[in-house]
Amino acid sequence: MADLLKETCLSTPASRLTLALLLTAGVLSVPLRANAANFDVANAAQLSSAIGRAANGDTITFTANITLSSNLPPVTKNVTFNGGNFTLSGNNQHRGLFVQSGTVAINDLDITHAVAQGGKGGDGASMEAGEPGPGGGGGAGLGGALFVGADAHVAVSNVKLQNNSARGGSGGNANGSFGAGGGGGGYLPAGADGANGSFTGGQGGAGGGGNGHTFNNGGSGGFGGGGGGGTTGGDGGLGGGGGGSSEIYQGKAGFLGGHGGDSGGGGGGGAGLGGALFVQGGGTLVMAGSFTLSGNTVAGGAGGGGSGGSGTNNGEPGSGAGSGIFLNANGTITVTPGAGQTQTISDAIVDQTGAGGTHANAGSWSLVKDGSGITTLTGANAYTGGTTVKSGILQGNTSSLVGNIANNAIVVFEQAADGTYAGNITGTGELIKDGSGKLTLSGNNSFGTGILVSGGVLQGTSNSLQGNISNTATVIFEQAFNGTYAGELTGAGALVKNGTGTLNLTGTSTVSGGTTINAGGLAVNGHLTSNVAVNKGGTLSGSGNVTGDIVNHGGTVKPGNSIGHLTVNGNFTFNSGTYEVEVNAQGDSDRINVIGAGHKVMINAGTLLIVPDAGIYTPNTSYTIITTEGGGTVSFDNVAGGVGFLTPRVSLDRNNIYVTLALAPNAFASAGQTQNQQAVGSALDAIAASGSVGGIVTTMANLPTSQGAPTLQALSGQPYADFGTLNTRASQLFMNAVGRQMATERGAGLGGPQRVALAEACDVACDTAQPSRFGAWVAGIGSTGSVLGDANASGFTYTMGGTAFGVDYRFDPRFLVGIAGGYTSGTQWVNGFSGNGYSDSFSVALYGSFTQNGSGPGFYADALAGYANASNRLQRVIALPGSPTGLANGNTSAN
Repeated sequence: MADLLKETCLSTPASRLTLALLLTAGVLSVPLRANAANFDVANAAQLSSAIGRAANGDTITFTANITLSSNLPPVTKNVTFNGGNFTLSGNNQHRGLFVQSGTVAINDLDITHAVAQGGKGGDGASMEAGEPGPGGGGGAGLGGALFVGADAHVAVSNVKLQNNSARGGSGGNANGSFGAGGGGGGYLPAGADGANGSFTGGQGGAGGGGNGHTFNNGGSGGFGGGGGGGTTGGDGGLGGGGGGSSEIYQGKAGFLGGHGGDSGGGGGGGAGLGGALFVQGGGTLVMAGSFTLSGNTVAGGAGGGGSGGSGTNNGEPGSGAGSGIFLNANGTITVTPGAGQTQTISDAIVDQTGAGGTHANAGSWSLVKDGSGITTLTGANAYTGGTTVKSGILQGNTSSLVGNIANNAIVVFEQAADGTYAGNITGTGELIKDGSGKLTLSGNNSFGTGILVSGGVLQGTSNSLQGNISNTATVIFEQAFNGTYAGELTGAGALVKNGTGTLNLTGTSTVSGGTTINAGGLAVNGHLTSNVAVNKGGTLSGSGNVTGDIVNHGGTVKPGNSIGHLTVNGNFTFNSGTYEVEVNAQGDSDRINVIGAGHKVMINAGTLLIVPDAGIYTPNTSYTIITTEGGGTVSFDNVAGGVGFLTPRVSLDRNNIYVTLALAPNAFASAGQTQNQQAVGSALDAIAASGSVGGIVTTMANLPTSQGAPTLQALSGQPYADFGTLNTRASQLFMNAVGRQMATERGAGLGGPQRVALAEACDVACDTAQPSRFGAWVAGIGSTGSVLGDANASGFTYTMGGTAFGVDYRFDPRFLVGIAGGYTSGTQWVNGFSGNGYSDSFSVALYGSFTQNGSGPGFYADALAGYANASNRLQRVIALPGSPTGLANGNTSAN
């Protein structure tokens, strides 16, 4: 009588209670009906009988460990299983609980070594000699420990599901090209193997069998069964496809099942889904109280062989997915550990989309964490609907926490190895990073309560690290773009800035473990309490406050955001690198203010780089670039930057370091490339040295040094100097004209001015006619020409014209004296200079000539003395780089 079922009837005042799940003191139950029964079970037979006899509201109570010797019938009523902390074992042969429908509570039960085995596809069979048929597809194995059907609502509490498995059924073997196809393998609860082929085709456990010979197709599989074989193998539901005949094609596999082989091929293997749990679309699952899921496995069924089981057209094997839980279609699972309770889900949770399903095979489930206890996920999960944390703690790692997380409680990444979480975390909750590995957050996150880093490394950007951070380990901002962190970063841990972008710190942070800038920029525009190390490739900037020592090991320190001051309550040490200071024309500059008694500035090496804003800088403008209360030492290796000809000069007193933008001695002259340019530069240098730094000196000082020589050339006085040549040439023309007149009088036959003899009055009758002693003459004069330039001066071209005239008197045939006058007007153009020069010249001369023979050949002597006055006008276009084009006019005279 050991197998007799002990039944206890319970009564309740209510005639009917709503069928709902109640959670009281961590135990789930369904409401009792009037006269509800309790079934105590101690062995497999009693348990099977109780499941079959239980009505809505009844309870089945374990009183001993139970090992199954066969599959249990499906549960279809609203019942409660009280496990009493006993174990239900499938003995590695039989499935656990199969809840087809109803509202079911399972409490305090361990289910272990249960196996959901899909049915084997039937082998093909010859209808007649020489005409065998294809194999049927294997059925799916679904949920080794617990199957939740489409019409079932299951809640488990204080349950362990360990070492269970789901295995797809093998495809049936083919036996040639023709004949009857084998039946498709079944799924749970039918679960039967497909029948072997017969004249009318084998009957499938859930898929139809082939109907014989070559003209009928195999039936398609149901939800989990494989299609039978036939002319064209049937398609599997979640099982393998049936094999095809020699004339047509193989059956298509169900989701994750294997395709059947064609042309008399074997059936495809079935899928193994949900090693511990399978939830069909429409069903619901709540995991309450303590819960353990570990050591469960899945495997697809093998494909059937070709003809005779050894042909070439084998069916494909099935696949396995969801070693812990497989979720079909769409839905939500909920975990609700209570206060002090812990849930551990070590095996994978997978839905259809996560297993690779698309289109009709797609399906997405979400996970909801409720209850004040802890749920830990450690499997390689692939559910795609995201996670919601309403209360308590959800703990996992980058393999187990997938998709987006809406966190209104606590999420813990227990990261023993390095990993990246790419989802978005939102909500009012807290994120905790623990474990020795590095967690990289790459999504766009917001943390209402902030972040706690208690181990390893937390890495992210200003998009993924938001809110306040309490750090006792290491936080890395891997910032490839510019961004702002406005929260408070506190704790004994370290802060590291990597990446080429700039991180703007605007909050109040205390980083006791030190701050290191390895790459990109860290702009302190809030208050940072931390020692700061700036390494090569890193930049420290900002207009905030640093409480702590700053040491530059090869990076760049550039206070301010444009022009601004960075306050340092600590020592400021430069061992190498660059101190970059921005200045403007109004006298403002970046500055570091070192405050606090005894805090010093120690610049042992490095470069001072002055970066000017746009503007016109007055020579000798001075800037304060560092202040210190404790003094210090300054020894830059190099001072660079400045504006044009203005170079930075460093000076200091006890509490300040200054930079003055000044002209070096002979700054302008040294820019000249010719003697003329150097002469102009020397003149400007002399003006600057006198203290007069306005006007052209300031303009010239702001020009790039590469434009120095062209500018000095433009300022050169060569066009004025060339008037000397023009005036001299005008005088030469006049004097030559007078000289030709004297030669003409000697009869030299040179040609010359037109001469007119003047009449002489007599008181008495005149003697025989004599040549007149007086004469007058006039001549036109003119010239054009060019003067070649050289390495020092440019060439120029001139043209001029005018008139020379005179009156002379011959004392006797040998002696001639006279007076001459002249006027010339000329224009000059100097190569490389815009504008023209104009000259008007007036000349007078006295001349005399002695001829030994009076006329004709012989000794002669000429004397000529002259004076000229020239009025010169110059109009020039002055174009200096950085200045408006101007028109200059000047006048000068020459004698």
